[in-house]
Amino acid sequence: MRGASGLLLLAVLLAGVGVGDGKILGARMSWELNPLFEGDDVTSVRKVTLKLTSAWETVGVCTAVVGQAVSGAGCVVESNFGQLCWYACRDVTNMACDPIQCVDNALVRDQPPGLDSEIFSQPYFQGTLTQEVTVPENKDMVVAFLKWADPSGGTFEMTSGGRSDYWVGFDPANSALFAPDMNPIVPTFIPLCTGAPETDGSVATCRLGQLENYYSPVPVYPLIVASPPDLSMQAPSYLKVSDLDGHQLKVEKAQSYVSGAWSSDPRENQGDLFHDVDPAGPSNGPQVLYSSIVGSRYTAKWIEVVDRTYDRLEPTDLQSSYKIFSRYSDTQASVQLALSVLDPSAGRCSATNPPPFFTAAAGGTAPLGASHVTEMECEWVAGFPGAPNCAIPLHAHTPGTAAGSYYMVRVRSAFGFPALDTACGDTQCEGDSRPCCCRSQGGKTCEYVPKLGEGAASNPALLGNPWTQDDIGKFFVSCFVATAERYNLPVLASNGAQEGPCPSLPMCVKVRITGRKPRFVAPTPLAPNSRDSAGADVPGRTDVGACLGYPLQLTLKAEDPDAGDGVRIFVTDPVGGTGNFDFFASQLTGAQANGTFDCGTFGPYGAVRTGDNANQTSASLLDFPPGLQPTISADSVMAKLKPTVSFSSGGAGQGVAYTLRLGADNGVVNRPQPNPSLADQNYRQLVLNVDQVVCGAAFDDSRTRYKRWVGERVDG
Repeated sequence: MRGASGLLLLAVLLAGVGVGDGKILGARMSWELNPLFEGDDVTSVRKVTLKLTSAWETVGVCTAVVGQAVSGAGCVVESNFGQLCWYACRDVTNMACDPIQCVDNALVRDQPPGLDSEIFSQPYFQGTLTQEVTVPENKDMVVAFLKWADPSGGTFEMTSGGRSDYWVGFDPANSALFAPDMNPIVPTFIPLCTGAPETDGSVATCRLGQLENYYSPVPVYPLIVASPPDLSMQAPSYLKVSDLDGHQLKVEKAQSYVSGAWSSDPRENQGDLFHDVDPAGPSNGPQVLYSSIVGSRYTAKWIEVVDRTYDRLEPTDLQSSYKIFSRYSDTQASVQLALSVLDPSAGRCSATNPPPFFTAAAGGTAPLGASHVTEMECEWVAGFPGAPNCAIPLHAHTPGTAAGSYYMVRVRSAFGFPALDTACGDTQCEGDSRPCCCRSQGGKTCEYVPKLGEGAASNPALLGNPWTQDDIGKFFVSCFVATAERYNLPVLASNGAQEGPCPSLPMCVKVRITGRKPRFVAPTPLAPNSRDSAGADVPGRTDVGACLGYPLQLTLKAEDPDAGDGVRIFVTDPVGGTGNFDFFASQLTGAQANGTFDCGTFGPYGAVRTGDNANQTSASLLDFPPGLQPTISADSVMAKLKPTVSFSSGGAGQGVAYTLRLGADNGVVNRPQPNPSLADQNYRQLVLNVDQVVCGAAFDDSRTRYKRWVGERVDG
């Protein structure tokens, strides 16, 4: 595993987030590389963009608004947001690392005030810092983390319970990079490549196409959670993770800190592999489990997610998007998320005002089950507003039944997430100081539209697909809570709440924006006329006749409904000539039959591709640099394509030319009667080879256009 020192200490990170004096309550970090990071000496841009989000306990009234830079003196205890720090190393026999660099954690507020102060005894604050880092050419890894040391003298407790198993083998004693009071939080490991030649004169690793990770996994969940005292009726709560590289993912470790000790729950999917878009169909992702808080104001949760890169990014056949995954190695990225779980303030929840919960339908009285899907895909369509409508229904219910009482239920954004829009249609919230809630008596249903476009908030008619084409392949995550308040009957406008708001656990939803696939159009032969030997229809296959001596020109045409997408067609013999010749093999190339030559004296078929992308003769697409064998390649979303692979704008047309000819033995042979007697009449046999099946597929250039993996996630 890459690196020999310095990282074990980083992974011992979170025992005290929310446990000590409570100044910082949570954080998460992610990153992405410049698309040209692996370019040549002229085009290479060796920059990494770090994104650090952190949650803090505020002092007084923090007046910063969403999108505004925050002054520590006005918002956080002790005027200290800490620093974002990083250092770069070279993986050699003795780890060679540059000095640590740090910048102040100059946050921009991304969470509106309100919910925190209503549920907790004091307000909290969340902000994000985005920092671009330049990596020296002789370094091939970066470690970044949040450094925070409490000026009042308190420090985070370092405990083995928060140690990362992923970074096993790193010895901090060999590095001496860290001061005892540095308290690194949510460190991330960024695997890179060198841009300078090696000391032995060998080529820089960035010139060999060995960079696999351009995007880190991105785990998203509220950094501050109000845990209701009674969890018996709560719907499952799920962590949402995405990876624009399209990699497989794994929860390496998930720990909870309760009453001075770390514990884990096997139901939190620890160690399980998953995808951000499940190939088997809609799913929910890793579950986040909670336990009752006993004798402690705070508890903490610490989650580490790693990715697993692919051996093949592009298809080597027409059956899958990519094939198998490599072992865990020095190319995997590691990110972490820390959150605090707090008690709601006194008077919020009780037997007469129990926690509400999310339900599957309007009027539902049972909490959501594990089968309820909270991850979905929404197709981008031109001509906003368009169809299909990808709004997400949110239903909540309170089980409260106290005599002489009625209940108001709200659905609202969880801590740290953008406000719900007033377009959810509940006029009862218009006078509320926070117009991000939807409230009604007893139960509540409202509608959420991810990333609602600017100017659409006041016009419910614009509910539809609020994305642009540039969003294809991106993920949008939002988390919600339901709250319940108890009022005394009768229902009067002047009534004040007797108890509440009592919160539910978060319900998070994840949406991936999809583009539209290219499609075959006329004159492509698409008639469903093919049958098997038993006479049954074969879906997706069309029979085309070839007549002896007459040229056959099979014409395929494909278009893509997404404007600007390039299209290519690739036609191949899916069997590859097993026991036979490939359909596109030619005598001129000295082709040989594949496998056992068991088809008599038949020769190559000699079919020829014509038109767009006719020079692509292999399903293998990537242009491997000299010196890098495909068997050990490290594919990435920025990998270049072979010069023989080409896309056509607006659509593509490809032909297959084939002529069945006597004498060429390309599907038919003339077999005369062997040694006929003089008394017999001479005869001959025309022997036909079995029907040949060729397959065509149309692809767009979305990966190279959007610089991220926008296709399906296929394992195997």
